[in-house]
Amino acid sequence: KSIEQLTHECNRIYDFKVVALFDQYFANHLIKSRRSNEMPIRKVELKEGMIISRNIITESGVKLIASGIRLSEESLKKLIEITENDSIIGKIYIRDMGKQYDYSHKG
Repeated sequence: KSIEQLTHECNRIYDFKVVALFDQYFANHLIKSRRSNEMPIRKVELKEGMIISRNIITESGVKLIASGIRLSEESLKKLIEITENDSIIGKIYIRDMGKQYDYSHKG
């Protein structure tokens, strides 16, 4: 909830980069303490069907993909295209569904 509130206020009070980096720090902390079902992933490893667990924001402040979105072929293509000229802040986090989830599944 804190991240949501900070994000809501980021253009008015807080710099969006500070909020994005705080969210990244928080995600990393949860993963290290094993209290998260998320995992960081490189852009080249993204596949259709993966579920994004943290907002993906670019250096210019564009929110490319919101948390909770399942990547479609179109959204993945758009993400790759936009980030050629506008880098992502931090890492990309997906829900770690373990080996039970088939990431090639379209849904």
